[in-house]
Amino acid sequence: MIMIIGASHDDILYFDSVLSHKRSEIVFQKYEIKFGKIFNQDIMLVEGAYTNSISSALALYLMDKYYVILTFIVGKCASFSKNFKIGEIAISRKAYFGAVNFGNGGDARLGQVPDFPTVYESPRDVIGYLRNALEQRTSTRYHRCKFISFDRELHRRDELDYIRSGETIFGDEERTVIDTNTAGVALACYILKVPFVSVKVVERLLDEESSIENYYKVLTQYTDLGKAMITCIGDIGRTDILTEVE
Repeated sequence: MIMIIGASHDDILYFDSVLSHKRSEIVFQKYEIKFGKIFNQDIMLVEGAYTNSISSALALYLMDKYYVILTFIVGKCASFSKNFKIGEIAISRKAYFGAVNFGNGGDARLGQVPDFPTVYESPRDVIGYLRNALEQRTSTRYHRCKFISFDRELHRRDELDYIRSGETIFGDEERTVIDTNTAGVALACYILKVPFVSVKVVERLLDEESSIENYYKVLTQYTDLGKAMITCIGDIGRTDILTEVE
C-alpha cells in the first residue's frame, strides 16, 4: 500500500477524485482515512496532518497497522531560497526538524531528536521515477530540495536566524523550503523502515505575504502534480524499485 498524506483536504482532493474501490475508516475518533486503488495499486489517503507531532503519530499508527511500502507527503510549502517562483514544485532530498534543540544537553545536534538521525533522506530511485513523471505530465519547474519542518507556519526569514548562516541552513547551500509536517512523517518512516518523498507546491517566499491569488495558483498546480504522481505510482506498480531504508 502507498500512503499519501497531507495537511488539508485540498492537499489530497485530486487523489480522492481518481480513487476507485473507495472505503473509509475513522481513526483517533476524528481523522477520516480513505482507501482505494490507483492503477491497481492499493492507496491510503490521509488528511489533517497539520504539524510534525500530528503527522508523526498518524503516520506511525497507520504504517504499523497496514502494509505501507511508500509514503508521499503532499501539499504546499514556503521557500527560504529566493530563486523559487510561486507554483514551482519542491521534491524532498533531505528532511530536518527545524525547532528541535537539544544541542546544549548531550550529544544531539541542533535539529536532531536525541537517538535519531539529524537528517532523513528520500530514496533516489523513487525520486527518479517521480522526476520522469513530472517531465512527462507537467511543464512546471521542479527542484530537489531540503525540507525543514516546524510545528507552526513561518513567515519571515529572520525566524530562522538561529539555524542559518547567511544563505545556508544546517551548513548546506542547496534549495531550501519550509513546511509543518514532512519531518514528522520522515521520523515515523525511519522507525518503520518505510521510504518517503515529500512533493509540495511553493505557495510563497518567506518575507512575502500570503495571498488568495497564490493559493488559487497552488490549487491549480495540484492537478498537474497529481497527474504526475499517479503516473509515478503506475510506474512503481510495474517495477520492483522499492528497497528497505537503512
